[in-house]
Amino acid sequence: MTHHEPPPSRRFLELATSPARDLQAEMRRGRAPDRAKLAGQELRGVNTAGGLRLAGADRFVKGFTGDGGYNRRVRRGPRTGRWLPADGPEPKPFAFFSVDAVDPEATDNRYLDALLLDYGPHARSALDPAGRLRDYLVALDADHTLLLGHAFVALGRRRIPATFFVLEPLRPAP
Repeated sequence: MTHHEPPPSRRFLELATSPARDLQAEMRRGRAPDRAKLAGQELRGVNTAGGLRLAGADRFVKGFTGDGGYNRRVRRGPRTGRWLPADGPEPKPFAFFSVDAVDPEATDNRYLDALLLDYGPHARSALDPAGRLRDYLVALDADHTLLLGHAFVALGRRRIPATFFVLEPLRPAP
């Protein structure tokens, strides 16, 4: 399936290289996205952790279905390049998650004005590393043209910060 892919925005690329302290401040200023605005969309994403970029795992696509979502792997490449193949097979969805409001009484309550993307309920087994991920997601503008997330790894009741990630709309979900 061939599709038009807009280039990444300047602000998306700026945030992708921002220091963690600046991203932390943006997370606190952001507001919980409207699930209805995210549903049926795929967003271009970049993990900001330098090690993920060196490993070629910094670019991804995150899709939303309303109460849940998924990720797609993206081939290694420049952040200004295409995220998905121009033709041929697309990467299959994987690492599914649920989307909920943050419960202030729950263990996962780092950002109260965010959505929580919880991969645990969708883990294929206790050994599935994706099942340990807990992402917080905020919108940085009312139109949801730029979103910011902070990913954590759940180890029992402990939550270890993993990376920030930046999202912007890419296309309607196929």
